[in-house]
Amino acid sequence: MSTIFYDHLIEFEEIEVALSVHNLDPKTKKEVSQMIEETIHYRMMNVILTNLPKEHHQDFLERFYQAPHDEGLFDYLKEKVGNIEDLLSQEIEKVKKELLADLKI
Repeated sequence: MSTIFYDHLIEFEEIEVALSVHNLDPKTKKEVSQMIEETIHYRMMNVILTNLPKEHHQDFLERFYQAPHDEGLFDYLKEKVGNIEDLLSQEIEKVKKELLADLKI
């Protein structure tokens, strides 16, 4: 997993515990974990791009792809959007609830 500027907002422990209950083989567990990470990333980027004015999309995406780990991206987004951390935190909670519900099946 690569480091992304919003990683500190995500707590994977509860999801990892729910995943471990299923006793998946290592390959399958790795694939499911990757799908979870991709889902979270998609949803985070959706929140960002939905709230970021279109004229800033290209600039943000260039900055993100140059340094996805740069926590300065929060400063950039705060300037353009406001308190993006709250929006991302809310979305992470939604995703976590959905994933935990899916893992209980």
